[in-house]
Amino acid sequence: MTNKTVHIHILRGRNLVIKDLNSSDPFVRVFYKDHGLNDYIFQSKCKVKTLEPAFNDKYTFELTEDDSKLIEQGGEGDAPTITFRLFDDDGMHGEDSMGTFVVPLTSDMTASGDVVWYSIGKGEGDYFCSNASGELGVKISVQ
Repeated sequence: MTNKTVHIHILRGRNLVIKDLNSSDPFVRVFYKDHGLNDYIFQSKCKVKTLEPAFNDKYTFELTEDDSKLIEQGGEGDAPTITFRLFDDDGMHGEDSMGTFVVPLTSDMTASGDVVWYSIGKGEGDYFCSNASGELGVKISVQ
């Protein structure tokens, strides 16, 4: 069996939460098998002073053999996940969480080209954002 490849295309955000005076400087970190704060596999470009960022960032990676098998078998409860975390860049002052959402990888995620709009949740722990809002438009395919 060949390991599966995941293609992620982060297109844009809409109605994101304000984290600065009247805007935000959003960027996205993507986590696979999320184990901690610095365990991300990809980070989008930061978009300055916008709540409607056009990211248009792409990333591709290969799944482990075990995760490829789980997807092939359709074990949705055990399916590997990708976590998307949005942050506001505050320059030298660090970053503020803007929310989180998790996407289970499934065998029906083909290269159909469909954009899915994921609602951004509050997250938890170090990633908690009490006023998280908006959506992120993403294309994900597993091949």
